[in-house]
Amino acid sequence: CCAPALERADVVDAISNPVLEEEFHLAGDDGDGSPGPVLVVPEDPPRAHYYDLDISRDDGGDWGLGLVSNSAGAGLLVGAVASGGAVERHNAVAESSSRVQVADLILEVNGKRAAAAMRSELKSQSTASLRMFRPVPVRVTLSIAGSPAGLHLNMTGGETGLSVERVLGGAAKDYNAGAPPGCQIRANDFVVSVNGVSGSAQRMNDELMSTTAAELELVLVRMPQQ
Repeated sequence: CCAPALERADVVDAISNPVLEEEFHLAGDDGDGSPGPVLVVPEDPPRAHYYDLDISRDDGGDWGLGLVSNSAGAGLLVGAVASGGAVERHNAVAESSSRVQVADLILEVNGKRAAAAMRSELKSQSTASLRMFRPVPVRVTLSIAGSPAGLHLNMTGGETGLSVERVLGGAAKDYNAGAPPGCQIRANDFVVSVNGVSGSAQRMNDELMSTTAAELELVLVRMPQQ
């Protein structure tokens, strides 16, 4: 089966895969020859939860969000939180459970639920009431030695992430055939990391297309069941 992206026994490269970085802490070289920065998972990994926030930006200011939509047009993935924006200022004073993080999902903006309408609200309004969902990302490992990944990915939803358009065949179809329904790769899943590469739709797609590794590791998140 698939597994939570960051299990308590895992040690993940914190530079190449910063998923849920706010919920974990860094350990690394203190000058004593120990290994470089790694992300250390606590004994009690975070659980999926909803949270709400009201946020404002200055006139002409930026929210500081890199957003990604999928073909279903419901929900927006937070693909990046930029420095200097309204969201970063919110995070500086918010409780950890309501800090906006990479891989969080926006479900509503000022009561609007369609992705296009939420983007329009964020573009036109200086205040926003957000309904958020923090999923637990799931890691899927595909055996791709000698075969294509078999995924059609959508690169048009935003510069900071990808979504699954459909499963074509190849390793992804083979994986799904042996995985329980809840662990299968689905159309409209958001892809937040490919072999540790994250934050750029182009770089993630390049990694998927060019990797020579025998396995392909994807970190996925999806909308909650309504």
